[in-house]
Amino acid sequence: MVSSWAKSAWPACAALRQTLDPDTAWPFCEQYAIASTARAASYFEVVWPWSAADEAIAAWQAWAPHAPDAVTSILHLNSGSHPSIAANGQIMGPSAAVHQLLRPLLEMRGASLRSNIQMPYFRLQLLLAGCADIGAAACHTVGTSDHGKLPRETFHAKSDYVASPLSHAGRAAMIAAAEAPGPGALLCDAYGGAIGRVAKDATAFVHRDELFCIQYYGAVSSAAWVDQAAARMRPYVSGMAYQNYIDPAREGWQHAYYGQHLQRLQATRVRVDPHHYFDFPQAIGR
Repeated sequence: MVSSWAKSAWPACAALRQTLDPDTAWPFCEQYAIASTARAASYFEVVWPWSAADEAIAAWQAWAPHAPDAVTSILHLNSGSHPSIAANGQIMGPSAAVHQLLRPLLEMRGASLRSNIQMPYFRLQLLLAGCADIGAAACHTVGTSDHGKLPRETFHAKSDYVASPLSHAGRAAMIAAAEAPGPGALLCDAYGGAIGRVAKDATAFVHRDELFCIQYYGAVSSAAWVDQAAARMRPYVSGMAYQNYIDPAREGWQHAYYGQHLQRLQATRVRVDPHHYFDFPQAIGR
């Protein structure tokens, strides 16, 4: 996750700037350094009883976007006959440091540290990718690599950004969305950290000031669940959305995805792709 990576000059981006004009290189220059594979990292998961969901959401949103750069976290609200809430993530450091770093979460009513596992950084990434048992060579979608074993997934998703802490009403809407019938989840990715220290005009990614991103996620059969979750949260979100979760039903998607950068991206598209080789319903310029 972004907040656990240190900001640095990405060598590939520097090379692009040398070979392409600034406007063409600009959309590709999202600059983060990948953490050293030699460092130890720790995976954690904190769970709460569903009855404490309101306090858990409040504690997580107050902590995660402002946590040290070594920490990243995702808050999960899972639907079903017995809804559940948990926060997981990684810490660049030993497992002995986890309890102190997670203190604001563990102090909440009913909190339990269900996982605290230390391992080399790269092995932890395989675990998070669902590849701990198959290794890096097989950690590719079937058909994209000679050894790829991961199935291609089909799902429904929408997204929103939260720019200020959710009020009690906003948290109640999130809880009600998870309690609605049907399979799905609200996945909240913490921002802050390195992403917030990059100037908005440094790259084409405009979402620098948000606290976290919500992904409304569901399997193929859960479009209605995803729609109701997004509708419940609409009064409490910023109006911006993550462009990698393309939403065909999104109104005003141009501004939601690209904000103040849309005009520059449109001009670049006209110049480098005048015939719309890269074409889909929400392509820039459509």
